[in-house]
Amino acid sequence: MSTPKVSVVIPTYNRAHLIGETLESVLAQTFSDYEIVVVDDGSIDDTRSVVARVSPQARYIYQKNTGIPEVLNVCVRAARGEYIQHLGSDDVLIDDTLARSVALLDAHPDVALVHGAAWLIDGESKRLSISRPTFATGDYIRSG
Repeated sequence: MSTPKVSVVIPTYNRAHLIGETLESVLAQTFSDYEIVVVDDGSIDDTRSVVARVSPQARYIYQKNTGIPEVLNVCVRAARGEYIQHLGSDDVLIDDTLARSVALLDAHPDVALVHGAAWLIDGESKRLSISRPTFATGDYIRSG
């Protein structure tokens, strides 16, 4: 089993009605060297069957409900890729997101984190507005 360049990690809880579109956005990526890891925090809806139907190649990890901090830790521990792309189970990626992120990270080995703007969408997937998060400058993330 080869190591993927990117692990797309998707924490979820009772998102059967949304996670299909999330997974389809990963499968539509122009970059193909990735794995999908879905960590389900004890869903009682049909999340498992939606994941199996839409993305049978995804690694699906089911656990009792422990909350988002533990789910995120499980996501990171389960990831095998050189890079990790966190994706909320109610979010979608634009089709070149992974390609652009990997190109940037590969070209700048001193960069530890990339992010993009986010479109806010309504219930019919209509784009409403763009959100550009701002971050304080400085050395806030350190390894060790």
